[in-house]
Amino acid sequence: MQTMDTATLYALAKDRPLQGPEIHPVNQFYGHAAIIKRFLGIRPEYPLKVMLEHAPSVREYLWKVEEHSRLPFLLCASERYAAYFNARNAGGKTAIPIGPYPAYMDPPPPTSRRRERTLLLFPKHSTHHIHVTCDTAQFLKHIGDTAGRFDRVVACLYWKDILLGRDEEYRRAGMELVTAGHMFDDGFLPRLMAIIDMADLVVSSHPGTDVSYSVLRGKPVLVVKNRDRLEYTDPVLEAEHKKSLATANEMQRTYPLVFTEPLDAPTPAQVELVRGLCGMANVKTRQELFDIVSEAEERYCRKHGLPFAPPPRLEDDAPPRVPATAEGCRHVCR
Repeated sequence: MQTMDTATLYALAKDRPLQGPEIHPVNQFYGHAAIIKRFLGIRPEYPLKVMLEHAPSVREYLWKVEEHSRLPFLLCASERYAAYFNARNAGGKTAIPIGPYPAYMDPPPPTSRRRERTLLLFPKHSTHHIHVTCDTAQFLKHIGDTAGRFDRVVACLYWKDILLGRDEEYRRAGMELVTAGHMFDDGFLPRLMAIIDMADLVVSSHPGTDVSYSVLRGKPVLVVKNRDRLEYTDPVLEAEHKKSLATANEMQRTYPLVFTEPLDAPTPAQVELVRGLCGMANVKTRQELFDIVSEAEERYCRKHGLPFAPPPRLEDDAPPRVPATAEGCRHVCR
């Protein structure tokens, strides 16, 4: 993944409406639905009758959007969150752990030997309704000594922060810039994984999915605490967000305690922690996941009095890839 010029950054970050066939709109965030359908060989226009988790969750919190959905199943990463959801949701839904989304993507291409070592930064990011102001100078000061060991320092910025003009702070500091694109872009997660693949060390100021997916890709991670300020543009979402922040978040609690040194590779203990929180033991084969999606379709049709038909597969379905199991998915957490 090459760094991006200003025109490319803003083209990828450009705001856009959420469009697509999904009944549960969250499925279309970050290209998750597209990844699952591609893995299963299902037609892209087919609306899944399952909810796809926004990101691997280790927070003891029920999202009303999921609890009150019309769909019967929530596919989440970890067995731990599935048990929490199943014990507490009032809508009669069933959560099924399937592991993290990168396990259902193609493995990274073989890498040739590089001359330049790359440090990749993930600052805390803004959202549609939460604007994050980071102490960028302090963040860069924290990583100063570490950055000196690398040929390139690349900052991966979230689409909203680019639209807020935050890219200028990093550009003035002499950094190269990339983005995974808009959260409604089906290319978001493939692009993010390609960005992670180019790194020799990943530094995060707000640990979460960026840390998890980096370690699953075999990358060492350093977590650097940083000051930031949140500004909300929607009072209803502000109340909901603050309520969720009041609950325990295992990743944000443990990651800063575990990823404290700039190493050359993640330690076995770090790998074990991330694999557990992301539910790698729950990754399904192609047939197992198709059976879950098909059962959700059957339940949905029965509930709404509709004729049942299995999810439509592509006419020119390619042969199945290596099953994404803990053994078969060697490209994850290699």
